[in-house]
Amino acid sequence: MSRFLFLALLASVSRLAISQPEQPLPFRTLMEVAKVKKIVQVDTVAWVLWYEKDHSSIGLRDNEQVFAARIVKDPTADGGFSWRAVGNGTTGQNDILDTTGANGFGNCSVSTAAEDACSLNKDATHDAEDPRVAAGTLTPNGTTVPWTAFSEDVGGGRHAIFVSRLVGGDHFELFNGGNPVSGPAEDAGTPDITFFGNTPYVSWTAKQGAATRGFVGHFDATGAFVSDTPGGIRVPSNRGQGNGGRASLIDARVPLSSSCTADPFTKDGSACTPGDLNAPFFTFTTAGSPQRLFAQAATEGPNCVIFAGCRVEVTVRHGVADVIATLRHREQVGILVQRVTRHRLRPVGRVPLGMHRKGRVRMRWNLRVGGKRLHAGRYRITLRALDAHGNVLGLTRPVTIRVH
Repeated sequence: MSRFLFLALLASVSRLAISQPEQPLPFRTLMEVAKVKKIVQVDTVAWVLWYEKDHSSIGLRDNEQVFAARIVKDPTADGGFSWRAVGNGTTGQNDILDTTGANGFGNCSVSTAAEDACSLNKDATHDAEDPRVAAGTLTPNGTTVPWTAFSEDVGGGRHAIFVSRLVGGDHFELFNGGNPVSGPAEDAGTPDITFFGNTPYVSWTAKQGAATRGFVGHFDATGAFVSDTPGGIRVPSNRGQGNGGRASLIDARVPLSSSCTADPFTKDGSACTPGDLNAPFFTFTTAGSPQRLFAQAATEGPNCVIFAGCRVEVTVRHGVADVIATLRHREQVGILVQRVTRHRLRPVGRVPLGMHRKGRVRMRWNLRVGGKRLHAGRYRITLRALDAHGNVLGLTRPVTIRVH
């Protein structure tokens, strides 16, 4: 390292106030460069993610690798705790970052195999950088763990965005089947990640010709990745309604945040208080002169702040359906109807269901879309909250019904 990296943390929720003035984190050599990208608290545990680069003088990797470490109780260490590295290959291991081991940087530095096991890279021999981290869980009331998004070289002059999360408390595993969330033809970088309730959202940028485009997407309840900005982020139209053309951005991150993060005040995202903006949101700056800063909400994912538990029930009896949900405040709602075929979902249409009060509501639907009755078969139904212009504010998780 060009210098040791020392941390002093103060938790925002006043449950953790610690410092560690003498113990270094990075473990390659004094000749390398390490960049701390993000510190996050998951429940009562602090995590730090960083990446290391440049030549190793002790026989370790020379390429860029992403690492993560967590605090563990250690009465013999300064401050009463140590840092433990957690990577893709650390199952059942206790890799403390200290001055022990063959090279004096702990177990992760004794060999390239050990270093690779402590890294989060999909391919330990490829460059990976820019890790971002957020705490969350896909399962309501489930265990909150750190999730990270990072950029990795995939060859051909391209980089891709990968998402990984802690599994079993002792190692990371790539999500999305190990596949990137960015497009196969994109050279993607500068990711960010946040949670809205139990839904993780990811952003990144990518070059398209001379322009830089921004992208945002989320994982649905099945773990499939869904794009919220097909083709790239769009700037608002001149009248402020709807979308204009695709935005050309400055070469900078598209930062994400949320009104419903996983923390003790929201019961890890399962009990967020409704507010003026009930959605994840992102900011971006357009290129050109003058540069303009915009903020937009991502509203195409499940929204448990608007719909309690993100749940909708649909029961079909005698040719009529009852649509039941609990609204957390007054909303205009409607349903999205898709036909479930053997290999894919086929769009059928949308059905407005009007304005409804806060609380549990029961809405009748005659199984018609656009005036036409549904044919026999299976259909996926999603309840949506809408604004006065018909723009989507949030969704429930979908349910499947059968029409006879």
